[in-house]
Amino acid sequence: MGKADPLPGGTEASRAAERRRRLHVLFLHAYYCTAASTAGSRSHDLCRALLGAGHRVTVICQVMDTNRTLFSGTRGVVRRVRVEDVDIVGLDVHYSNQFGIPRRILSFFEFMAMAIVQALRIPGVDVVFATSTPPTIAGPALAVKLLRRVPFVFELRDIWPDFVEQLQVLPWAPSWFFRTIDAAMRVIYRAADRVTCTTPGMTRIIEGKGVARAKLDTILLGANMAHYDGTFAPHPILEDQRLKERFVVAFLGSISYGYGLERLLDVAKRLEGRNPEIAFLLLGRGNRYREIEERIMALALTNVVLGPAIPYSEVPRVLKFVQIGYESSLPSAASDCALDNKFYDYISSGLPIVSNYDGDMGELLRERRCGHVVGTMDEEVEVFDRLQRSPEEVAALSRNARQLAADLARQRQAEKFVAMIEAVAKPCARHPPGDGRGRPWRGHRQSPTSSS
Repeated sequence: MGKADPLPGGTEASRAAERRRRLHVLFLHAYYCTAASTAGSRSHDLCRALLGAGHRVTVICQVMDTNRTLFSGTRGVVRRVRVEDVDIVGLDVHYSNQFGIPRRILSFFEFMAMAIVQALRIPGVDVVFATSTPPTIAGPALAVKLLRRVPFVFELRDIWPDFVEQLQVLPWAPSWFFRTIDAAMRVIYRAADRVTCTTPGMTRIIEGKGVARAKLDTILLGANMAHYDGTFAPHPILEDQRLKERFVVAFLGSISYGYGLERLLDVAKRLEGRNPEIAFLLLGRGNRYREIEERIMALALTNVVLGPAIPYSEVPRVLKFVQIGYESSLPSAASDCALDNKFYDYISSGLPIVSNYDGDMGELLRERRCGHVVGTMDEEVEVFDRLQRSPEEVAALSRNARQLAADLARQRQAEKFVAMIEAVAKPCARHPPGDGRGRPWRGHRQSPTSSS
């Protein structure tokens, strides 16, 4: 710490620093992960940015397949660990990506009820940040706002019920079901002190629902370029004979309904005879995994490898050694405004992108010349075939992708996020960082993954 400013009241910078030291942020994200988990670590990166600005952070999340290693060595329904000075409360409500929609919804409400209880037990909170999906994450945030009079920021990574209804994820649901959810979401938007979206397209949709533009922010997921810097050894899965010395198209993400990966398998079948130098790698988990696996077998595909999700820390060992990143979705407003984690990982590793949907992503791919949007299956076959035969084009697309990643760097987005949280939070001098003595609050243990 530097010397105190001799002027009365200190400088503006010193007063800002003092205000930062006093903020305690409650961060609600059901799917919270670090780099040691098998999903994106963006929320953990945002928490680290808050810590770097002098704040204290407490996370409430769900213990699930993707982040269970965070809680190794702990037991019980409520688990507490500390990872890189972030206090994490994990609620072990049984959940899996293999669940069908009704079981997932039940799990969401079970988690919401438990999270409300835990959130109200956390002392000295200055601001609550809740990131959806699922939308039920707003429940504990609203409880803290109403009962503790704490400001609340709501982040949207997808839009309920619009996307679910358009993708027909719940074909059995009556129209009143979606109208009820939409009404509930509008109440949440009104209650939130700030609403932030992860793509410009989502921001436009929410503004169209009557949320004032002055209340809206767009904070992108951001490209985690540092995660891909350095030297990496190829992942063992790349030793598969179906992939070795081939032009590999990779899809890393959820293998679930809504992504339309069946189309990619049909493309692979057509390319199998036309260009045997091209192979496809699909890594992930989801409720369509078994169906995709069975379809690969039914088509007798020799140019497709399907494998489980890998830890995020291992992703560079795949993406740094393949040639194309693949984006796929069924047509909907969701795909029109999608800029998902895969997109940022692809460009961070310098991968050209081939996407079967347009929208916000298509605009970037065309404007920055770092990939192609393919409308039909015929076009998709042609693009893959041409790229495999055009290493100069692939190299140019790769350079442009890396430059786009630099322009959309997560660090810049994290700085914007911290500034937004500081603007929303009430100035408060109730407590210093931690418990006032630099220690985690009682009940926490240091996670073995704290160095991740």
